[in-house]
Amino acid sequence: MGDMSLWHDFLDDVHATKSDNTYKNYRNALRYFKDGSLDEIKLFLENDLADSTKKQTLKVLCIALEYNDMYDKAHKKLIKSYRPNVTIQECPTDKDVELVWGNLLTHRDRAMFALMAYNGLRVGEVVGLDMDDILNGHRLRLRNTKGKRDAIIPLVHPRVLSSLKAYIKERKSESPALFLNHRGVRMSCNGLAQFIRNEFHDNGLAFHAHSLRRYFANTLSRNGIPVQDIQVAMRHASITTTMGYLNIDEDKTRDILREVYGHVL
Repeated sequence: MGDMSLWHDFLDDVHATKSDNTYKNYRNALRYFKDGSLDEIKLFLENDLADSTKKQTLKVLCIALEYNDMYDKAHKKLIKSYRPNVTIQECPTDKDVELVWGNLLTHRDRAMFALMAYNGLRVGEVVGLDMDDILNGHRLRLRNTKGKRDAIIPLVHPRVLSSLKAYIKERKSESPALFLNHRGVRMSCNGLAQFIRNEFHDNGLAFHAHSLRRYFANTLSRNGIPVQDIQVAMRHASITTTMGYLNIDEDKTRDILREVYGHVL
């Protein structure tokens, strides 16, 4: 860490066009690189930083190198060679979800929770919903999803349908936003994420909002849905992303191995 002169123009541009927080994050990331050389990057990859920090730092470095016309094939190959350790994230069980569901107090809370658990909606997709996104025929329009595409999804699960119907019936606001906070304005991403985390925590569970999307994917998988169809339901561009959501089912794996190797035992 030291001289930042190589990145001076880049950081000035970031400071002028991005938020203060983004500028600080970019500046902190580039402290690790004085000249952006291959040897310097190799040394960085060998340090003991957390994988998440390395991944974010390398992302910033790529942007800065490209800005300085330094992002050549050698840099790209070296940076792309980094493979963070991927830890298997625990997934809520049916029992966990039932426990939280039984303690949700309002129709609004149940509707948000149900859309995430039984349709796999992301936090941003839930809070971005407007009243006119609820379409005829038990369908829901998602605007500008993570892949920057609109999507129309079916609403099938009884808990999704009943909780949405009850919430809309009692809702009095003229706001176009579907889900409102206690001040009567659109629920924020941070607000929803914290709400879900708190609900899990209050029931003795260490899960978070995105755990419900993982639960949705694994529920489909446990019920024999092919991974290609789960990819469609999750609205993933890559099947590799979908595979990252699916937890290994030890019982299923054991049954498969017994079926294959049972004759030699």
